[in-house]
Amino acid sequence: MKKLFKRILYLFLLCVLLFVAFMSGVILTSYVRRKDQQRYDAWSAKRVMECTELVREGLNEDAIRRLDNVSSDLLFRSAYDKDHTEMKELQEDILSVWQEAKVYYEKYDVQGSRHSMVGPVENKLDYVPFSWREKTRRQFEAKYKGGILQVVPELEIVQWFGPELSLVENRDNIVLLDFWGTQCGPCLKGMPKVQQLYETYKDKGLVVVTMTFPGDNNEAIQRIISENNYTFRVAKAKMSTIEEYAVAAIPTYFLIDKQGRLAWGPEHEVPSIETIDQLLR
Repeated sequence: MKKLFKRILYLFLLCVLLFVAFMSGVILTSYVRRKDQQRYDAWSAKRVMECTELVREGLNEDAIRRLDNVSSDLLFRSAYDKDHTEMKELQEDILSVWQEAKVYYEKYDVQGSRHSMVGPVENKLDYVPFSWREKTRRQFEAKYKGGILQVVPELEIVQWFGPELSLVENRDNIVLLDFWGTQCGPCLKGMPKVQQLYETYKDKGLVVVTMTFPGDNNEAIQRIISENNYTFRVAKAKMSTIEEYAVAAIPTYFLIDKQGRLAWGPEHEVPSIETIDQLLR
């Protein structure tokens, strides 16, 4: 009986020792990793400060090259453990950054130094899918920005707040489309300018339609209209219309000419009087 008790005691002590050794290893590893991360963060901050100094001295090309080096290193670290074929399975917030990088690397000639991670990042980017927003934008560009003005489809609306409008029935007018949101400060700031344009040109052939997103609150929309005495048409657009116009940010403005074709936009500033005059002529 004593022998059995001793064996159990030895096993217990052995388990305790193994547990202590395991936890010590975990704590030590965590400590080392934290120290390594702190060193890397400090090193990255130093590199960014060097780039900032170059910008301040007017050496922008050198700064851009170095910043591309820094961003490529940081980006690669966020997916160093992922094979090329696994890139689309990244965590959503990390994947979104890689999707932005995919557009950035396509738009600019990124030239990293010999030991930077620009090359490995480019290899991984080949397997990163474009975001839904970017796919929609590219489809819009291909359809409406090919050099020939294209007729836009009828607006699909969830709800009108006041008189309805048909694009087909307004082919003799030009139509200003304003995509906005009830919580968007720049949108609300631009709407008085839209109202002024409407009052100036409504008798000369300008129709204004401002459209919110499907999730916007009806009471908030109605309150904004009534408090500001807006007289242009207001509607809540279906997602199909938002996708058709590839609205990625608000406010976004478009102009449709008298033939129902997309003539101007997307822009994030209210169209100028000169632009309106040109289309009316």
